[in-house]
Amino acid sequence: MWKESETIELKEGIPVSDILETVCAFANTKGGTLYIGISDEGKAKGITIGANTLENLANDMKRDIDPAVGGVSIEVIKVDDKDIIKITVPESATKPHFFHDKAHNRVGRTNQVFTPSQLEALFMKKVLGMHGVDSKPLADATLEDIDEESLKKYAKEAGRIYHDKAHALKSLGLIKEGKFLAAAVIFFGSSPERFFPLYGVKCATMAGNEIVEMSDFRENLYASVDKVVGFILRNTPSSYKIEGTRRVELPRIPRDVLREAVVNAMIHRDYSMGSSIFIRVSRDSVSIKNPGVLPPTLSVEDLYKEHHSEPRNKLLAELAHNVKLIEHWGTGTTKIIKGMREQGLEDPVFKEDKGYFEVMLLMHEPALNKRQKTIIAQLKTKEMDISAIIAMSGSSERTIRSDLAFLERAGFVRKEKRGRKNYYHT
Repeated sequence: MWKESETIELKEGIPVSDILETVCAFANTKGGTLYIGISDEGKAKGITIGANTLENLANDMKRDIDPAVGGVSIEVIKVDDKDIIKITVPESATKPHFFHDKAHNRVGRTNQVFTPSQLEALFMKKVLGMHGVDSKPLADATLEDIDEESLKKYAKEAGRIYHDKAHALKSLGLIKEGKFLAAAVIFFGSSPERFFPLYGVKCATMAGNEIVEMSDFRENLYASVDKVVGFILRNTPSSYKIEGTRRVELPRIPRDVLREAVVNAMIHRDYSMGSSIFIRVSRDSVSIKNPGVLPPTLSVEDLYKEHHSEPRNKLLAELAHNVKLIEHWGTGTTKIIKGMREQGLEDPVFKEDKGYFEVMLLMHEPALNKRQKTIIAQLKTKEMDISAIIAMSGSSERTIRSDLAFLERAGFVRKEKRGRKNYYHT
């Protein structure tokens, strides 16, 4: 019954500093409950409660957490006839909170200190009262600021009947109290930069530090996605294969991967910042950098695995989802990783720096050692189970299992289960 999680913390004793740090982390994240008197293994040990124990805990919280966390309840409950202190902490509307001059958040079962970029995102969210500006009404926007061709194309792609601009925008929830929401202009605008300075996507092809080609895409989000992806594909290497009588082009980085990365940048960027999205194409990589950082509840490490989604611009995300520009919230980065691995390329690099988020797509294969190259060469001639691979290589089972897991992730080999055995092939 008792198990630690993102919202549950167990303490056998009363280490006040640890308790206050967890209260701070819960308040800054999703809220949670502390049970004092229960061991890490989930066994009720009980706690000795003095006349002022609960009062002292409450006073410590008020004194040492800044600003004070509201709505915290402290009570004594019985578990297996033992006294247990239960502290319930709601998610705070006034976060971030600091304990000993550090803001903590809850990641899995641990408390971690916010990075500067995460704090920046949290403060921005607090100032805006939401994740982004896409649901803000624009006082001066009119129907003249909406591109009708984009609306018509969108309606057709989304399976909707198009009547006119006003009807289409109302049906999409982009008009509120007679005013156009920012999402209408960003997604369908005829000139979004009129409302958002330096709006757009700046693309450059580089040879060292020299710019070979540069383009500035300022169309609305819906109209510019494929143009931006086309620029990148035109400036990255391709190979070809013959299918029947046709010569089929194979981009070094798959189109779906590039499209996902570009759309993510457009959907999740911070439109309150007067800056463009920057895309840099070089001989061995594609860098996509957008203004804005991750929400405080997500870390860069989370992007490499399944994670919850908290889009900065919910309306833009919903509009993109309607026409399958994005599939499901929270799957974009894992889809990029999967696509790169299937192409035999290194995993993308995600990072935050000085208020910007960047994804780096590397156009070279992961470094392979001699043993791994031998495994690939042998599997190209015939499929083998792990016993045969171990016998062929002369290495330990642990080493070969590690090699195969890496090669499978990187897309060099594939695994098929038949009966009780796994068979590997290229």
